[in-house]
Amino acid sequence: MFALPFSLVWSILLLCRFCSLNLVGAQNQFAGCFVQGPDSGGDDVLIFFEDIIHDADICAAKCAGWNYAWIGYGFLCYCSTGFVEPFRMISGGEDTCISSGWTEGRIVSTSFAFNRCGSSSDSNTPRLGVQSPKECFENCKNDLYAAFKIDDTSSSGYSCWCPTNLDNVMGSTCGQGGTFYYSHPAAAAASGLSRRNARLEALERRKQISMQTCPWGLTACLIPDLQSSDAWECVDTSTELESCGGCIHGTYDNQNAKQGQR
Repeated sequence: MFALPFSLVWSILLLCRFCSLNLVGAQNQFAGCFVQGPDSGGDDVLIFFEDIIHDADICAAKCAGWNYAWIGYGFLCYCSTGFVEPFRMISGGEDTCISSGWTEGRIVSTSFAFNRCGSSSDSNTPRLGVQSPKECFENCKNDLYAAFKIDDTSSSGYSCWCPTNLDNVMGSTCGQGGTFYYSHPAAAAASGLSRRNARLEALERRKQISMQTCPWGLTACLIPDLQSSDAWECVDTSTELESCGGCIHGTYDNQNAKQGQR
């Protein structure tokens, strides 16, 4: 047995870390079994007629840049920007749809990972009507879990919520009556949360500077054509009709604000 040089070991560790970070990023995920995929026609659906594809992962790879991939009877691969209607969903598990003669849906790229299908939990958690899993993921991007299911009470056909945990979720078959649960790696959730916090901190800094510049209740607004001279005026943006609730030419602390930015 021989020892590897320290520099080589360090390089391998860095490479492994890089790979693990990539795993947090873009992976296709199971979205359910369906009677059929999206209707053909229009710019929002692409069909690979010339290829016979037997694997949902290969279909998802071909659909890079689209939101959803669908592979079904005849092994045709569909790509779409939108999700399908709820009534098309049927019971079935990952990698079993095609063999049963149905269509398997995949989310082409997301930092979430399919966890399981199960009973609904967190009954007290507010639910949002959505049209697709990706819309649900956007809503739960700062959370560790996302739940997506058919909801007859929702005008959009589906509902979404962000469970705090999955401790009380009992497994069930994916389909009309089950809930699709997805897990979010802590690193991905933290990344989204840190970006949101950074935006909130920037807003707070602008607010503090404005409060120090003008009396309480007034906002320091840049004067048009004099931004480079560091000139401002104190405006009550809640009553000034032209302000529409903010500074037309930007606040005093934001010299590069575009016209119309609050």
